[in-house]
Amino acid sequence: MRLEYTRASAAYEVPRDGERRELRGLRCNAMLEIADIARALIQGGRLRYLLPEWLDGFHRADASERGAVIARAPEPTGDPVDDAYLAAVVEHLATLAGIEVPLWTESPSRFLARPYYPSGVGELLKSVLREESPLAFRRRNLFVSANAIERPSTPASWRTRNTLIRKRGDE
Repeated sequence: MRLEYTRASAAYEVPRDGERRELRGLRCNAMLEIADIARALIQGGRLRYLLPEWLDGFHRADASERGAVIARAPEPTGDPVDDAYLAAVVEHLATLAGIEVPLWTESPSRFLARPYYPSGVGELLKSVLREESPLAFRRRNLFVSANAIERPSTPASWRTRNTLIRKRGDE
């Protein structure tokens, strides 16, 4: 699945089967804010399809653009896992980029009461995820792989190896 933009300034989520679905309210030809991703989730978009493109844009942006696209608090999506995940992504990236972490990421609605693991994960892998999840995810009870949000566009200094080294120093 990918996001597709048309000249009419409409954004569409395009699954692999080719059925296009319009995502109302997304701005085209501009870097999306994290709040735009939440709006697309509310409209039925899926995080695993929306987040990669947003991450690529964030990685290519300069520091002022990065700060601007994470500053505005996203609306609640209706899914506590998605809400916590967006906050974790923003906190993690802001920390790596050396920019201020927005205050909205500390809202109680951005934390889970119970641990969350990707579906189908066995007990052995859960213990690995508890160990290697970046701090911004762990403190929200989200357990993901150390490279869960890495993309080819991720700056080299932000990659997993460096994140794991920094994480060990945090504990």
